[in-house]
Amino acid sequence: MTLLLQCNSIEGVRWLRSAFLTIATGEDPGDLAHSPVMALGGVSSLRLERVLESPRNHIRIQDGTSLHWSASADEWVTMTYLLDPFLDGATGHQYLTNEGNDDVLVEVSHGESHTGLNGQGAAGP
Repeated sequence: MTLLLQCNSIEGVRWLRSAFLTIATGEDPGDLAHSPVMALGGVSSLRLERVLESPRNHIRIQDGTSLHWSASADEWVTMTYLLDPFLDGATGHQYLTNEGNDDVLVEVSHGESHTGLNGQGAAGP
């Protein structure tokens, strides 16, 4: 399964980057699926967790449509760096998890058009 986080504006990218920095510092950014600036198609919950060591499986499916995403503080910070080109005006996409290791492949897209997601992606700012 691929979870597409589609950021149609710089504000969406900034918001996602801020959520990653928040969890990296040990604070809870809340349930990303309930954010007013990013909708996740087909996902009822997306919770982030900071762990001490890098987990083998970073993102797990729980209860069908609930996702639990774990990473170390350094990994969350690295994900913010992966979003930086979008803040500098680049368009494209970036994968944040590893296909084959994780239950879900997370892809962030900015400035790209996506159709036919069939509930397996996200639409947001």
